Amino acid sequence: MATLTVGKPGTGEVFDFTTISAAVTAAHNGDVINVSGGPDHIYINDFPIIKKSLTLQAVGGEVQMVATVSPGNGKAMIVAGNPGLAISIIGFDISGVQVPDRNGAAIRYEGGSLLLKDVHFHHNQEGLLGYNNDPAGIIVVDHSEFDNNGLDGHAHNIYAGHMASLTIKNSYFHDALDEGHQIKSRAANNVITGNRIFDLGGLSSYSIDLPNGGNATISNNVIQQSAVNGNNIILEYGAEGLTNPGRTVSIDHNTIINNGAGGKLLLNASTTPLPFTDNKLWNQNCSPTAWSMA
Repeated sequence: MATLTVGKPGTGEVFDFTTISAAVTAAHNGDVINVSGGPDHIYINDFPIIKKSLTLQAVGGEVQMVATVSPGNGKAMIVAGNPGLAISIIGFDISGVQVPDRNGAAIRYEGGSLLLKDVHFHHNQEGLLGYNNDPAGIIVVDHSEFDNNGLDGHAHNIYAGHMASLTIKNSYFHDALDEGHQIKSRAANNVITGNRIFDLGGLSSYSIDLPNGGNATISNNVIQQSAVNGNNIILEYGAEGLTNPGRTVSIDHNTIINNGAGGKLLLNASTTPLPFTDNKLWNQNCSPTAWSMA
């Protein structure tokens, strides 16, 4: 395993590479790429494609990647993954991605295991887009922020396709745009714990959308829906067909806040009630007991 370094010239330091793309191309499976961050190291229109197991980590500050043109790959700032690979991206701020098909993502996940930690994806058409189906695929998001991504109700702060599992923990999702969802996942297993999930600007749709059902743990989150929004339903389960086999669901110890009139807590397309345990429900315009299901 080797460690490669990336940084901008003219800073008085010596680096192996001046672009992230060049370092990714030169790296081998299992290598670590240390990317210098901070205001002296901003990576503009640098579009790496990662098809090997790598760790990319920020050193000396957050790594800012900014798109001012549409990426030539037609997909994302970073295209990452294939079945069987393990990729970690730590400490990156990614913004500005737009592509003609209106799904331009900070990261386009294409299979394997992906860890995102201490990242901030914002002002892209899509935050994280897990597009390719990988039955063994795993995505973990930890201590990260996703905001101001979304377009036409079809792009979201995060979209996970059919895969084994999505875990989101200790993170902040807010202000998905243009009726985008804060979190949309078709994964067979979803664990969403310890997060803040807010629609502050009133432009979002579902807070959590699990359109194909499956196993889910939704716990210890604070979830807020604004008074003006594109969808008055907060949680959704199975509305696009219950194709995931699991039905083990726990929704517990969350604080769920509705700032508007007529808000609905849950759209449940399954044939059995979903368990709610020790949740605090606050509705600004009526008592907590006046919540309704869709």
